[in-house]
Amino acid sequence: MKIKLSWVMPAMLLLAAFGCRREGIDVPDEELAGLHKPVVTRISPAGILFSGKSIPLHVEGELRDDSYVLYINGRQIGESGRDGFWMPCWSIPQDLLRELLAASPGGVTCSVRITGISQAYDISGDFNRYRDYVSAPMLLEIKKGETQFSQARNLFPQWGHASDPVIRCDAQGNLSLAWREKVGDRHHAFFSFSQDSGANWSQVLNISRSKKSVDKVDLAVDGGGHFFLAWSEGQDILFCRSLNNGASWLLPAKMNSAGENPPSRRLP
Repeated sequence: MKIKLSWVMPAMLLLAAFGCRREGIDVPDEELAGLHKPVVTRISPAGILFSGKSIPLHVEGELRDDSYVLYINGRQIGESGRDGFWMPCWSIPQDLLRELLAASPGGVTCSVRITGISQAYDISGDFNRYRDYVSAPMLLEIKKGETQFSQARNLFPQWGHASDPVIRCDAQGNLSLAWREKVGDRHHAFFSFSQDSGANWSQVLNISRSKKSVDKVDLAVDGGGHFFLAWSEGQDILFCRSLNNGASWLLPAKMNSAGENPPSRRLP
């Protein structure tokens, strides 16, 4: 008895097509329009000792979009917006940290990426496809343990009206600190630095010496003894720098034209 197999090959090809069907998600062109590839230069912290609590994660770099979505080990974590100078920040869930450590009790190295593509489109399996909109991976070390902090102390008791501190650490471990300090009826941009992990701090400097009140302040360092400070005074953005480890500072320069609203940008 002969069996006609003319239908077998088309059926097998059809099944193969379904079996190889791509699982990825299609992001509409209108969603991608205007987005940029984020260039992440630093994540903070780069290492975590998990003690049962959620951990905040900050991302720094050349970030030009209004909001970003965080992925850890290819898993979508959530979205974070940007506010003026400030870089995006997420809270890494306790459940995720426990799950990662349960699979690797001795510790785990995770891959961290961000993208400006909305969290409505989970591109977990499509990083290569959307590589023009996804940052290169940064490594995050996670281990079990208790994070040990030194005893808190008032660094500058002579200045009692501080707010909005910004701290940076360079590759050599030097710490730089900027904040708003109220003197009289105005806020000024203050600065100090430490070269011994915060045990001792330099003389406090009033960098802005503002005629108007400082609204926000931001700080960047390059590890070569160069400090860069920016702050806003109403609708004006001002910038100042030191090229000799903070010993002296150049005169502040106004970065936006008169009457022009300052852009929402942060120091790299």
